[in-house]
Amino acid sequence: MAITLGEDFLTVAEAANLVHVSQSTIWRWINSKELPAYRLGPRRIRVKVSDLAPLLRPARPEKEELVADRRDTLTANEREQLSAAIMEANRFRATLLARRDGKPFEPAWQAIDRTRDERSLDRA
Repeated sequence: MAITLGEDFLTVAEAANLVHVSQSTIWRWINSKELPAYRLGPRRIRVKVSDLAPLLRPARPEKEELVADRRDTLTANEREQLSAAIMEANRFRATLLARRDGKPFEPAWQAIDRTRDERSLDRA
């Protein structure tokens, strides 16, 4: 890898100040190889300004990117299997509701509270 001396190099502290993160974050990026670092002599570590730019990206992808990502993650066969599994789950839910005369299950938080109250009474 050829390094030109005309490029701007920063200390870890300067790089941290530039992108408003802590020095430990810069070191973590260096150690995880997300941020290339260069040794100058036996002890000095420097970071190129141009290497910091790829670390800055939008926090949330655009809506179109999300939709495209979802489409690309499943093959046609996997989408069919998923659709069949959802239909089977809906049939199972209908069967359970029919067995319970249409009465749905209580929400989980209510079941947890009821169980907690029963345990409290048993201990008393």
